[in-house]
Amino acid sequence: MASNRFHVLRIQCERLAQSELFEIERTQAEVISIAIMKRPSAFVRRNVEWHIGAPENIEDGGVVFQLGRVQSVNAPQFDDVRHAFFEADSETAPFTWGVFDKKTQACGILKKSGVSLNPSEIAAKLEQLLNASGVPAESGYTIYVEVIPDPESFVESLFSAHKVVRFSFTARYENAFDVSRLIQRPAEEFNELVGGKETTVEVKGDDLNRQVLEELTRGVASVGEAASAMVRAEPQSRLKKVFLRGTPLFGEFMWSNEKISPFEIMLHTLRDTYNRMRRFNGD
Repeated sequence: MASNRFHVLRIQCERLAQSELFEIERTQAEVISIAIMKRPSAFVRRNVEWHIGAPENIEDGGVVFQLGRVQSVNAPQFDDVRHAFFEADSETAPFTWGVFDKKTQACGILKKSGVSLNPSEIAAKLEQLLNASGVPAESGYTIYVEVIPDPESFVESLFSAHKVVRFSFTARYENAFDVSRLIQRPAEEFNELVGGKETTVEVKGDDLNRQVLEELTRGVASVGEAASAMVRAEPQSRLKKVFLRGTPLFGEFMWSNEKISPFEIMLHTLRDTYNRMRRFNGD
């Protein structure tokens, strides 16, 4: 593997408004892992077909898989018999590796030139592939894959400000097992109950509680939602709006012990990276 740095994504399931008659009951982690194991394919545009390949369950609740595309190209070649150059159709198949963690529903995709440098683009491809497997629909779900923003700079701006006078966040479908139960979970439930695409919750005050906002921010970030705040950096300064959306979260691991699979190391690094972002102890 050329690179040990990977994007951290969150794979989630949203309940379909109208499910199939003979719906197969599965947990969300089961829906996602079975969809990966189906090795789905999908055309994302003409002559470019994406695939999930070589899926395998690994120890401690992980699924490792390949993710890549096959594209037809017209490439110059050389004929040794005629000793002449010519152009002919051929295929390229760049791919990378991914690891899905059943415990957190986080997914790590190795960064690789030509296939997975942009986290938003690779998240969209993975989302399309997993839904193309047919597993989510037969279980009454649609799968969404979200880029997790790194919340550290946003949290730092909250704690360093003289005052935080406004905070807002978005909520969509009810899914994640570990979101903030104070207001994030009810907002998701409300959005689903009324059939909304997105609900925005906003709170105003003279100076809002930073600790509560930090917990909520990390829950919002974990499912790829948006948040913003109005802060006064200094006693006499003007109000400034800061946003959660920013640098995508990534992980990085070193592989020096060939007796241990690099994918097992990647799985535990993924889990540790996610838990640090959420400030969980990982137990």
